[in-house]
Amino acid sequence: MDDFEIVESTRGIKPTQNDPIIITKPGKPEQVVSGKDKLLGAAADNFGEILRLAEEITEIRKTKVQTEAVIKQMSEYRKTILAEAESYAMKKNADTKSIVDKMNVIRLMMQDFYAQSNQQLSSEDFRAVITEIVNQMGRVENGN
Repeated sequence: MDDFEIVESTRGIKPTQNDPIIITKPGKPEQVVSGKDKLLGAAADNFGEILRLAEEITEIRKTKVQTEAVIKQMSEYRKTILAEAESYAMKKNADTKSIVDKMNVIRLMMQDFYAQSNQQLSSEDFRAVITEIVNQMGRVENGN
């Protein structure tokens, strides 16, 4: 951009809004330049910078839209993972409850065995038979 020097008015009164601004270049005669011409000249001289700023603003807006899309996608992914985790926890709780129930049945049967045993069957043999019966009941319940 060319170097300009703004020269204050020597008329003793301050210029009004409609008065032209006098701009001089060193070594050149004074020329009258209106505010509109000055603005157009500044825009023309800085057009490359204006264009660069417009491109940066466009890139920022594009990045914002992409970021919002990623955030929305992550939110949906989070909901899916939460649903899967809840489903997994419910399945594991059901599996654990099933195993605990089977162990309780075996424990109660072993209690009855000890209370009423006449020693014809060893406790280890009885436990193996009862365990197999409970396992077979589980397979029937699950449809296997």
